[in-house]
Amino acid sequence: MVRCFQVNADQTLAPAQQFRDGFYVYLSDGRCAFDNERHILYWYPSNDDPNATHDIRIRPSYPDYGDTDWNYFFQGDEVVEGRQ
Repeated sequence: MVRCFQVNADQTLAPAQQFRDGFYVYLSDGRCAFDNERHILYWYPSNDDPNATHDIRIRPSYPDYGDTDWNYFFQGDEVVEGRQ
């Protein structure tokens, strides 16, 4: 089981031992960045509507099997942007 821990509303701790081969991030809106040294994923939602629902999903690396819905792939200090 993969465990991530919420640090703040826009910060999630992504422990390195859980994501040795990198991880995919799916966002409902906005952008994100990953601090590999501190293992913190920063999320900057773009929809500022007070009634907006924001979703984020993180999954470990494995073959895509045609999955093209991810927004980011992080592995160490490298980042690949997917669907925007």
